[in-house]
Amino acid sequence: MIIAQQKIATRQKLAEMLEVDVQEVMKEPYATLDFSGGYIDYTVNAFHFLDQYLDFEEELDHRFHEVFMPAHEEVYGEGSWDDLIAAFPQWLIGPNSIHRATGIYNDGDPMRINTYDEESGGNLSRTLQYTYFTVPDEVEHLGREEYFLLQISYGSAWSINHTEPHVFVSNGNSDLGILGLTTDGAIWCEGREIEVQCCNKCGRKFDLQDIGQTEHCPACGSTYVEHERIEHRRHHWYTDDSVHWRDEYGEGVKNELQEYGCEELEEDQEPEPGKLFYDEDGNGFCPECCMPLCAA
Repeated sequence: MIIAQQKIATRQKLAEMLEVDVQEVMKEPYATLDFSGGYIDYTVNAFHFLDQYLDFEEELDHRFHEVFMPAHEEVYGEGSWDDLIAAFPQWLIGPNSIHRATGIYNDGDPMRINTYDEESGGNLSRTLQYTYFTVPDEVEHLGREEYFLLQISYGSAWSINHTEPHVFVSNGNSDLGILGLTTDGAIWCEGREIEVQCCNKCGRKFDLQDIGQTEHCPACGSTYVEHERIEHRRHHWYTDDSVHWRDEYGEGVKNELQEYGCEELEEDQEPEPGKLFYDEDGNGFCPECCMPLCAA
């Protein structure tokens, strides 16, 4: 029950910050894929992304807005979020404490991050601006958590205006919450059924369409080769920098996805292997097997 209440509170706060309806945004996909611009436009829904990795910390958020801010606005100026955010972590620990707010794994200083500054702006539908901090284990009234003072851009990923900050913590789905994950993504194709032979000695699998019927393994020469069977094969690519899309599972795809080049299909033209074709609606087709591409 507590977990369910926490999830409801988190989604309500995120929806408020993003100015969306919870019920409506929950119907939207985690990520979308569009090639109509002649490039890979992979976009992750900011609501789903944040909901996956963060929990709203209602008690500390109340302390920030109702206790800390009123006591410090005269010092830092009303609406001066940067200064207030910078001062809050140490105030939370205790201004006179010998302990200090820290960064990753209790090392260094708190980190101030704007995802617009990450390569190509990351994959999110909105820009995030946040301060990430941890506290030493010795600060018993807080305990070691991954804290985020989070702001979200208004309207679009490119807006320079952000919401007021709110306090979130990592929900445990990632070691560092959202830190370093805004440029991640995955794309795969719907795949097709293929006939394969598998070598019992080296374990390699081979598409019969590529090698033809054989009694010897093309990799190790062994004669211990199973009879052909049907498998459903997909091709997968992933990115951790929002630019380079690499072979996710070592399946031997020929290139990184962006290296195939995007080309719009002409009327009555069918996609062919070796090129990343897309139709007039921006739907892409796998450059390996020509099946539709999907955002993961």
